[in-house]
Amino acid sequence: MTHIGHSEKVLFMKVFIAALVLIFSLQSFTKADDISEFEIEGMSIGDSALDYLSKSEIEKNKYYAYPIKEFYQSYFFTSNSENYTSVQFSIKEGDKNFILSSIEGGIHPISFSECKKRKKIIEKDILTILPNLVVSYGEERPMWSDPESKEITTEFYFNKTFFDGGAIRIICVDRSKRIEEEKNWVDSLRVVINSKEFNIYIDKNANLNN
Repeated sequence: MTHIGHSEKVLFMKVFIAALVLIFSLQSFTKADDISEFEIEGMSIGDSALDYLSKSEIEKNKYYAYPIKEFYQSYFFTSNSENYTSVQFSIKEGDKNFILSSIEGGIHPISFSECKKRKKIIEKDILTILPNLVVSYGEERPMWSDPESKEITTEFYFNKTFFDGGAIRIICVDRSKRIEEEKNWVDSLRVVINSKEFNIYIDKNANLNN
């Protein structure tokens, strides 16, 4: 591992503690042009999920979050983590190497108002270290899967648009009472790192509703 100097280590800890979500290596400070340089619970885009979980553990919690089933999702709960209550990840259907295309750290339950406060802290800390990232501040809107919900997303990406490189997404979700009662889902703060391929996949699914 690259040695981290004292001043860099202090800055690192500031981001780690304030954001409670992202772990940056020293290389990320100086050469943040690749989404694989970021980690959530030690997991990076391009890693194999088999480095962290068994095949049976992955398949036990397998499901499809999007209508187009090119990718599937799985998850695990992080009872020993100081940062998240769960981690979700996405793998391309049929990939025998179980390569991670998207990784999502979740904090839940959390009130929508508290989530938005934390989201602002995370945004500020990311831009303090990586001021050249392109930022898209989304507006509050319903989730496509829950029309009575509220969702707000901030996106950070490395190239000119969301679709020509990897991205970091900070999301606050306020579930509708109906969904909370029907599916036992709760409000959450999500920190997501996506590959370029997965960003394009998200767009394909979003266009189904247009």
